[in-house]
Amino acid sequence: MDLLRMLCALPVRSLRTFREEGGQVLILFAGGLVAFLGIVGLSIDVGQLMYTKTDLQKLADASALAGAQDLPLSTANATTAANAYSTKNGGATTAITFGIANSTITVKATRHVDYMFLRVVGLTGHDVSAAATAKAIPVVVTGYKWNAIAPFVIWGGPQAKPPPGNASCKDAFHTCVGKSYTFWSNAWRRDSGDPSSTPTQPGWTVIDPSNNFKGVVNHGAGDPALNQIGDFFTDGGNGSAVAPADGSIIVVPVVDRASGGSSSRQFHIAAWVIIRVDPGCTKGGSQPCTGTVLNPATTTPPAGYVGGGAVAPPPVLTYTTTDTRLIS
Repeated sequence: MDLLRMLCALPVRSLRTFREEGGQVLILFAGGLVAFLGIVGLSIDVGQLMYTKTDLQKLADASALAGAQDLPLSTANATTAANAYSTKNGGATTAITFGIANSTITVKATRHVDYMFLRVVGLTGHDVSAAATAKAIPVVVTGYKWNAIAPFVIWGGPQAKPPPGNASCKDAFHTCVGKSYTFWSNAWRRDSGDPSSTPTQPGWTVIDPSNNFKGVVNHGAGDPALNQIGDFFTDGGNGSAVAPADGSIIVVPVVDRASGGSSSRQFHIAAWVIIRVDPGCTKGGSQPCTGTVLNPATTTPPAGYVGGGAVAPPPVLTYTTTDTRLIS
């Protein structure tokens, strides 16, 4: 009888043991699942934080470099440029500060990242920030690319017969602010003070007077070379040009010596000047086209010039442009 009771009780005890062990496994599984989800959530959300940090660093770098181009002259323009680049690169909340006499700009970009998985442990999100500082470094530039200037020249060398009204100009290259000079004319030699009267000038007057130099040069539109003061350039013929609009502002070289004949002239660049085209240039070289030299310290050259910012007094247009670089 005792043996029967023992045999009958055996399956009941085994079932109870199985149930107890199954409950323990379920608890362990649930705990492991929570831990697993926490690890997955941590990797995904932390990865999102790292990606945002990298993206914000690029944004801050680009914004700081863009803003530095307007320093130290205008912090307002620098701020506008920095914010514009922030918007172009995905946008962020930006804090902009300036330092060292407005020669540096620091951009701190911030975004809020919402967590996806870490919410299960009570974390909702985190603000991510990145900062960059750029400095504006003055760089002196005296050159222009040919494709950024007008295809004309002003004679600044020896003049046997200075143009009327320019006698008061005491500049070494005979170009003074406020004075008007011929840059295109079928009688360019006469209108430019007769530069061919000295032995150092090219043979612009040949048997066929139609080959006389007219002031128009074909200096290679599209040429990316930077032409500095002191360089020589070769003009292979008169070239062609379209009359610039009255009142337009153009940049032209002042040449003070030359050599060669009508098919190949070598000009020496003595200076650059900014001129405003005088009225009456609509017919091109058939009537003299003249331009009044502007004060480079107060005149903004047309788009496309190399350099920018403050300039030295005429006749040498030496631009102090900005080389921007990240310093942190």
